[in-house]
Amino acid sequence: MKYINRIIFTLLFCLITIPSVYAGSVSSSISRTSVAKGGTVTVTVKAKDAAGTIRVSSSNSSVLSGGGSPFCDNSSASVSFTAKKAGTATITVTVRKDDVYGYDEKSISYSKSYTVKVTGSSSSSSSSSSSSNQYQEPEDDKPKSSVNTLKSLSIAGHSLSPRFDSNVDEYRVELDSTVEKIKINASTTDENATVSGIGERNVNEGMNTLKITVRAENGSKRVYVIKANVEDKHPIIAKIGNQDYTVVKKAKDMPKASDYYELKTIEINNQKVPAYYSEVTKYYLVALKDEEGNAKLYIYDNNTYIPYREVQFSRLYVFIKENQKFDIPEGFKKATLTLEDEKFDVYRYQNSDYYLLYGVNVDTGEEGPYLYDKKDDTLQRYFDFNKNALTQKIKKLNKICFISIASFVALCISTAVVLIKKSKIEKILVK
Repeated sequence: MKYINRIIFTLLFCLITIPSVYAGSVSSSISRTSVAKGGTVTVTVKAKDAAGTIRVSSSNSSVLSGGGSPFCDNSSASVSFTAKKAGTATITVTVRKDDVYGYDEKSISYSKSYTVKVTGSSSSSSSSSSSSNQYQEPEDDKPKSSVNTLKSLSIAGHSLSPRFDSNVDEYRVELDSTVEKIKINASTTDENATVSGIGERNVNEGMNTLKITVRAENGSKRVYVIKANVEDKHPIIAKIGNQDYTVVKKAKDMPKASDYYELKTIEINNQKVPAYYSEVTKYYLVALKDEEGNAKLYIYDNNTYIPYREVQFSRLYVFIKENQKFDIPEGFKKATLTLEDEKFDVYRYQNSDYYLLYGVNVDTGEEGPYLYDKKDDTLQRYFDFNKNALTQKIKKLNKICFISIASFVALCISTAVVLIKKSKIEKILVK
C-alpha cells in the first residue's frame, strides 16, 4: 500500500511542476531622463516569452538623435541616443499590431514614452544669450525680385543650338570624341539673382545633360539645360525593352560600385570595356547610358543586361532581385517600394510599413527574403511569424498530451487503489 501511495505522490508532483505556456509581455526602461549635450541616453527593451520587433524612436532628432528597431526573442536589447543640442525630446517605445507575438500565439501591443531634457554647456548658453541681445537691423520692406532668367549663356570654343534666348530653356552642342571637359559661361539678368552649374564641366562619350540653375532673389528658380553630345565613333548599343542604351567605355565615367567589387575589363562586341566584378556574387557590372545621358550599372551576362540596383542599409549592402520566385507568406500582396529614388516590385503586408523583398547580401553572397520597415528605414532577414506560431502550438499540444496522459495514469492508479481497499474491506466483512 505504501508503495502505491509513493507512486501517486510522484505523479501528482510531476503534474504540478509541468511548465505552463505563459502569456508574452514587453517592457522597457531608460537610463536617464536628463542629459548634457554630447551625452548618451540608453533605452533597454525586453520581450518575455515573446518574439518580434520593438521600435524605439525620438520625436526630435535634432535634439536627441538615434533609435532603432531591435528584434527580441525572449531576450532584451539596448538602443542608444546622443544628445545633440539643448532642448526636449520624447523617446517612444512602440509595439504595433503583428510586430510581436507571445509564445501563446497572441499579438502584443505596447507603447511607452519618456521625456528627455538635454541641457547645453554654460559656455554655449552664455554665447546664445549674448547673441540674442545683439542689435539686429530691421528687414527691408522692399519686395524681393522674382527675375530668374539668364542674360547670356555660352560654351567656350563651341556654338549652342539654337542661338541663345533668355526665354528658351534647352540647347544642344555637338562635341568631338576627344573632348572631355567644356567651360560654360553665363550671366544673370538681375544682379541679385544667383546661378549654379557654370564653369568647367566634365563630359563623356554619348549624351551629357548639363543643368544651369538660376535662383531669383525671392527664391524662385529656373533651369536651363544643355545637351552636350560627345561623338562615339563605335558605340555599343544595348537594347532593353523599347529603349536603346550605350555602353560606357571609360572607367572614369562609370557610376561607383560598392567596395565589394573591383574594376576589371571585359569584351563586348569585340571592344574592351570596363566592368566591376565580385568574387562573392560572381556578377560583372557594366554601365549603360540612356538618351538623357544618365548612366547606371547593369549586370552583364552573355549579351543580357539586368538592372543592378544595390541598396545600403546601415552597413548592409543588398542587391534586390525582382521577380524572384519564393514562398510569399499569407497577408503579403504585390506592391511598389521606392528606395534611393529607385522603384522596386516587392510585397507589402496589408497596409502596414512592412515590405517583403528578395535580395542577395553583397558581403556574404547569401540570398533570401528580407523584411523592410519603411517607417524606420531598417532591413533584416525575414522571420516567419506564422511558422514560429505553429512551432509554439506544437509545443503546447505536446504539453497538453503529456498532461492528459499523466492525468489518465493518475486516475487509473487512484481507481486501482480504491478497488484494492474495497476488496480488503469485503474480505474483512466476509470473515
